[in-house]
Amino acid sequence: MAVLAAIVFQAGAHAAAPDSLSIKNDVYNPEDGFFHKAYRDASDPTFMFTDSKGDFSFGIGGTVVASAYYDIRGSIDSYMFNTSAISVPTDPSNHIGFTCTGSNVYLKARTNKSKVKVAAYLELTGAEANFTDYVFLQQAYLSVGRFSIGKTYSFFTDLEAGVRTVDLRGPNTQVYNIHPLIGYSQAIGKHFSFGAAIEQPSEISSYYQNSANVSADYNRLPDVAARIKYRGDKGHIQLSAIYRELSYWASNTGFEIGQGKTFYKSAYGISVGASLRPFKNFTVSGQGVYGKGIATYVQDLSSQTVNLLQEDYLTDDGYSVLTPTPVYGGYVGASYDFADRFELSAVYGTCNLSKKDDQYAASTFKNTQYASLNLFYFVSKSCMAGFAYTTGRKHIYTTAASEDSMGKANRLNAYFVYRF
Repeated sequence: MAVLAAIVFQAGAHAAAPDSLSIKNDVYNPEDGFFHKAYRDASDPTFMFTDSKGDFSFGIGGTVVASAYYDIRGSIDSYMFNTSAISVPTDPSNHIGFTCTGSNVYLKARTNKSKVKVAAYLELTGAEANFTDYVFLQQAYLSVGRFSIGKTYSFFTDLEAGVRTVDLRGPNTQVYNIHPLIGYSQAIGKHFSFGAAIEQPSEISSYYQNSANVSADYNRLPDVAARIKYRGDKGHIQLSAIYRELSYWASNTGFEIGQGKTFYKSAYGISVGASLRPFKNFTVSGQGVYGKGIATYVQDLSSQTVNLLQEDYLTDDGYSVLTPTPVYGGYVGASYDFADRFELSAVYGTCNLSKKDDQYAASTFKNTQYASLNLFYFVSKSCMAGFAYTTGRKHIYTTAASEDSMGKANRLNAYFVYRF
């Protein structure tokens, strides 16, 4: 039986330059295998245990987040600055809030000497909704050689293209999704890597007119995602693509049990992301996305139930006709490290849904704009504080010219993060 023989403690003040303090560059590298890491994830845990022979390592770590916000001249009823949740017309009230959402505990384990590297990762994250606190399973996966199996980041996501924000949600058009998958990653030469996965995102059921119901329960095939990445001394660029088969159930006689038919629609998406460091202390990041039926994968649209739009006509035998929804957008951001322990970042994003006047959607969402200015102070390698001003606008499709079609919100944020 292996005996735990070593404990490595790495916390404490760190006086190095921002390059070593920043967690943004500590990301998953397909050439190394092991752990999938996004820019917002913690680095290796402070506490690492190794058996007496050095064959096996186990670590435990976590993040404590304390965040406060104040909405002015337009508020959002959410601890995250979710631009799709902005009220239309604008909610003029001021709103204050405090949350520890985003705090987590994670476990890492891996083999050190085996011919086929095996690793496991488990992460539990705290959140709150409707004045109720709860803990949910954020990630849980195995890495066996080049394969990843379990719940983790979609291969359609660019883990390195993010911009650090005090707001827990980040840019509105960011491709960001975590769900069960089976993936494979492979290095190609010195600078390129390739990855592909079959994935099963969770879908929110939505009901349309004329007895049409969209639900993941009707899907017969998983999503297929692939990416190719170039990484050099100055940064990276990634091209991602995804193919989906969307399904919906429709009835020409109402929602009677045993009645109706299931229909299938092809959907697809492409995304380009990059993070470049043209100068030592300056980083530019961004991402653009376009597709049909991929709202589930886009930050602002994931909760809008708009993968499909309903046409204003029926089939010859009286069934509703739904088609994949076109979505597009992007964001660009920059960050600058200065005075050893400070980082300044700014980001702007736009997210858009295309709908014709004669189409029906389960949501009135049209587009949103997101902008954020952030200042971070790195107290130590394990601890940082942040302050931000975030603003957003939301436009909706309306049926009457007299209706308000735009709402806005503004938020002042501050947070304190400690990682161990």
